[in-house]
Amino acid sequence: MKKGSKILLWLIIGIVSIAGTIGFCYYTDWLTKFILEKSTSIQKNFLFLLCWIFFALFVSFLEALLVRKSYRGIGKVFLKGRAEESEILGEKVEEVKETRTMLSIYFLITLILNTLAADKISNGGVFTNRGIFGKVGTMKTMLRSDDPESRREGIKMSVNSPGEDVGDLIANIIEEGGKLSGDAAWAAGIRQDRRSIKALKKLYLMGNEKQKGIAIVALSELKDYSLVTEAINDLRGRKGPLVHIVVALGNLGCLEAIEEISKIAGEKEKGRLIRASAFWAISMIEQERFRRAWFEDSSKPGFDPKKWVPPRRQGWEPLIDALSDKDRVLQCGAVQSLRYAGPIETSRKLMEFFESIDRFAKCDELKFEAYPLKIFFLVSAGLLRTHILKALSGIGDRGIVSWLEKIAEDKSNADEVIVIAKDLANQIKGLSKKR
Repeated sequence: MKKGSKILLWLIIGIVSIAGTIGFCYYTDWLTKFILEKSTSIQKNFLFLLCWIFFALFVSFLEALLVRKSYRGIGKVFLKGRAEESEILGEKVEEVKETRTMLSIYFLITLILNTLAADKISNGGVFTNRGIFGKVGTMKTMLRSDDPESRREGIKMSVNSPGEDVGDLIANIIEEGGKLSGDAAWAAGIRQDRRSIKALKKLYLMGNEKQKGIAIVALSELKDYSLVTEAINDLRGRKGPLVHIVVALGNLGCLEAIEEISKIAGEKEKGRLIRASAFWAISMIEQERFRRAWFEDSSKPGFDPKKWVPPRRQGWEPLIDALSDKDRVLQCGAVQSLRYAGPIETSRKLMEFFESIDRFAKCDELKFEAYPLKIFFLVSAGLLRTHILKALSGIGDRGIVSWLEKIAEDKSNADEVIVIAKDLANQIKGLSKKR
């Protein structure tokens, strides 16, 4: 057999064998999932490892053996012409020795190629990362496991792992509705994976209070409005995870929820967290109201931004009442919300409040962890007087220039308060001149 013919034969056998490997992997991918359904993640990785190493060794050995046999005589089937009978049957030992090194190299190459093909097709990724020996492959076997701890660890790992197959596994865990469905729900929210929307809806409607809370916030992260009516009804009946629902509706900028959220904000018997979340939600909804009105009006013919009148702000009454609350955190939350929710008439109340408090009164940060890795900052830290000035800048009352100049001249104020008051006064003057 000529050297060129041998190389061609080996190439054909290699291509056919790799194609066979790919076909085999497509078949065994679902087969191994079925067989190993009850296995833990450690067992799965170990069995996958043994399976693919054995398969790669076996196939590569067969390929090398086939090449050797082809060299000795079977190759006549594939090649044009026919070797002499004496050449086929009387191969010398020296010829075998000559091919031994080449066969060994060929065996190693096919071993690597078959292992890569098996890993690629069965796990949908690159050998070093997404395959059975990598982080993503390990995570997927954990998600398929029946061991709760392995599954929980897999859910945590899935947060930073994109991919349709991972999203489907997360959605399946939510659909099951077990103890891990809440963990899977927050993972779906963090991943921004819309494959889980259907499962999250089911979890909100049928899950326990903790699961409902995680599900509704995760849906708000996915900007899904389909359960808004149910969530508002739950607020109206004061049932379910109220803080989660309020935060979710605020996160969505749900205009329809402003009335119920405003009522919760004004219920003084409620705790600090629920009221602060309502203050925050009001500011988020009013920002959304402004944004929608702007885009709707600016798209009309002949729109003049200088003559544009913003929509009437709503839900601000409980925020003014909260300024007289004894809880400093609620006072701060109300001030920060008024920046986006307060109409012009609230500016006088804020100026009076500014003068009634200590010059160095501070706001403490208040945050709400809806689920791991998802934190909403309801109240920001900083000087309370600074936050009041920022609120006044958001309200946009142009009749407070003289008051601002007086604040800027008062050297007993904190430096940042003086700077902000001076800048705000200059901004208002500049706007008045343009008009």
